[in-house]
Amino acid sequence: MHWLERKIRRYEHRRWTTDDNRRVQPFHWGLEHIGGSPDDPNPAAFLREYARKAIESSREWYAASPASDYRLDPQSVLTFTGSIESPWPENNIVHAQLFPPRKAGPGPAVLLLPNWNAKWHGQNGPNGTARMASAVGSSASASPS
Repeated sequence: MHWLERKIRRYEHRRWTTDDNRRVQPFHWGLEHIGGSPDDPNPAAFLREYARKAIESSREWYAASPASDYRLDPQSVLTFTGSIESPWPENNIVHAQLFPPRKAGPGPAVLLLPNWNAKWHGQNGPNGTARMASAVGSSASASPS
């Protein structure tokens, strides 16, 4: 086994054994989340066509209207309704934490997008990337999954 493969396997095993929310689920294509049917007889073909159309019209596909309900609470947690609606209402709200720069005024900003199962405290802790960006003069916003 190559040293890099061993390193990746050790890393993944450590993540798997320390996370308390991992479950093995049966594989599903998830076509119902992109306008398809979970019973499609050829899900790979549907997905290829979906991707082709998304690339062909990427400007429209990536376009999002600004939210109308931005809220920033006293703990600097920003919430708003996402532009993509899911069947699960709790997934329709975006949560992010704002870390303003130490010095007020215009400047660069950083948006941190975590992996799908990141925990809030893991990225926003005292040594988190958002806090470090804030410390060097950037505004930072970290959004948990």
